[in-house]
Amino acid sequence: MRKRLFIIGILSFSLICTGVKAWAAGAGEAGEKRVMVTKTAEEPSVLGIDNVLGEDTSIRATGRLFEDYRYIKVAVEKRHIFNSPYFLGIDVDGRLWNATEFDLNGEGAGFYGGRMFGNSVKLMARYRFERYDVTDTDSASAVDFRDVKGVNDISAASLILERDTTNNALYPTKGSQLAGRAELVAKTIGSDFNYTRFEGEAAFYHTPFSEITLCAHAQLGVMSDFGSTQEVPFYERYFVGSGSTVRGFKWGRVGPMSAQNNPLGDNCILIGNLEARRPIYKKLTGAVFFDAGKTFHDFSDIDKNDLRESAGLGLRYLTPWVVLRADYGFILDRKPGDNLGKLHLTISMPF
Repeated sequence: MRKRLFIIGILSFSLICTGVKAWAAGAGEAGEKRVMVTKTAEEPSVLGIDNVLGEDTSIRATGRLFEDYRYIKVAVEKRHIFNSPYFLGIDVDGRLWNATEFDLNGEGAGFYGGRMFGNSVKLMARYRFERYDVTDTDSASAVDFRDVKGVNDISAASLILERDTTNNALYPTKGSQLAGRAELVAKTIGSDFNYTRFEGEAAFYHTPFSEITLCAHAQLGVMSDFGSTQEVPFYERYFVGSGSTVRGFKWGRVGPMSAQNNPLGDNCILIGNLEARRPIYKKLTGAVFFDAGKTFHDFSDIDKNDLRESAGLGLRYLTPWVVLRADYGFILDRKPGDNLGKLHLTISMPF
């Protein structure tokens, strides 16, 4: 598994290098090759390389690196199938999670297709298959980890609807982004578990003054097991705390933790973000923000008064194909054991 993940990583790096070269060669030429890091309904940052494998063909690469957790996915997408508004894509992914209570290796693949309605609305159906292997658990490990020890499969079918009316994919200053997702994981389609997932996400951008952009973002997600499944496996749950959820917290720390301080994840998520952005000097932009969010076990447990909160300052440096971002979030409702806050260094906007 480690070898396969390494190969995926090398492939992604090669694709990125190819895309940068293509962008440099075609910069300023309409319709030529280009590379850009943007956000989708499922991933906080996606590097897209357009037209590098031919006209209307793109490569998409995304990844996450949080302390002991690594994830990477690469996709190839073909748009305007037979000069129509339809598109198709395939992807492969891999992940490693080496914690004090377990080791997790995962790999998978999927395919998707859909249709564009005008320039702003996208409807997409997706199927993914993931195989996880959880090892190195013992009697001291949390029951959430011990219960899924061994090899388990996830077979999932989902439907995603997106509407994007923003004026700029990299750094929007007006418009909105709306997304909804419904997913079914069931033994009848080859999974070892039964559960559903429903998500909604919205972001709004408004520039009432000449240079100050006001931004608002909200996300709600709910997972529910059914049939013979008693709990959603921990590696499929929601995790809050990072540069794209609630800043100031480490990844997964805004939610339940095991006795050995490993994040357990949970079935529901509620996040809200407010941000004001203003140019400072040339391509350098500053921001002030307020974040609130948390995971919950059941939908009935969701309580806006129980959210963890942070606020802070950030810098963004705009390039033609990516936004380099540094945010420092201060935890406003510190509890015993919490740090003052955390610095997040990443690419792309938080929302």
